[in-house]
Amino acid sequence: MSVVFSEEKIIKIEELKTALDASLLNNKRMTKKLTNLEEVNSNLRSSLMAANAEAVDFRKSYSQMRLQLEAYGIEAVTDGQTGIEARLIKAMNDIRILEEEKMGLSEALINLSDGSLKFIKLAEEKSLDNVVIDEMRELVDEADKSLGIGSLIVSDINTKGTIHEAGIIGVKDDYGIVVINVGSNSGAKIGMPFRLFRKDRPLGASVIVDVRDNVSAALIKNLKAEEDYPKVGDLASVDTTKN
Repeated sequence: MSVVFSEEKIIKIEELKTALDASLLNNKRMTKKLTNLEEVNSNLRSSLMAANAEAVDFRKSYSQMRLQLEAYGIEAVTDGQTGIEARLIKAMNDIRILEEEKMGLSEALINLSDGSLKFIKLAEEKSLDNVVIDEMRELVDEADKSLGIGSLIVSDINTKGTIHEAGIIGVKDDYGIVVINVGSNSGAKIGMPFRLFRKDRPLGASVIVDVRDNVSAALIKNLKAEEDYPKVGDLASVDTTKN
């Protein structure tokens, strides 16, 4: 038994078939778009993760850089142009001060050099007098001040002693050094121990660290009492109990 459709039903069937084909085609397109969107979304997630990681690294780098700047003494790293200008002005001022100190030091050392040549020449001629000695002391003091070193207190350097009966003729308290009026001509040697006295009272011990012909520099090793610091006029004697 065959089924016969009317022309109207055939048209409806054709329309339904066309609509179904169109729906299937649209569904296929949507599926493809969805796949593409999922791929794009996956790429965006990867990019976001990478960006977040880079942001973390950047923040770490920035923090480290800031700490380094602060460690170098740049406290106001967020002051902008004003802060930069202030630091530049301070740097220029520091440079100016250093240049002035450098010029002062150069002048003091040149004067000391000239004075030393004159002093040596007169010493060789054995024509030293107290005026020349005082001038030399002043030049040494000026050079010391320019170098940031305290002045040297010196007594009459023409007085000679022996290793058993020596006297302190100079004190360099910022270095803990005394100058005694005995040198290599009298048997003084580097490393030789000397006891220090004030009259008959012991002050402490010292050891020779530099020797010239008639004078030596001794480093103070220990003191009996801090208030009894050696001064010009105190006595020194070789310590025969030490090797």
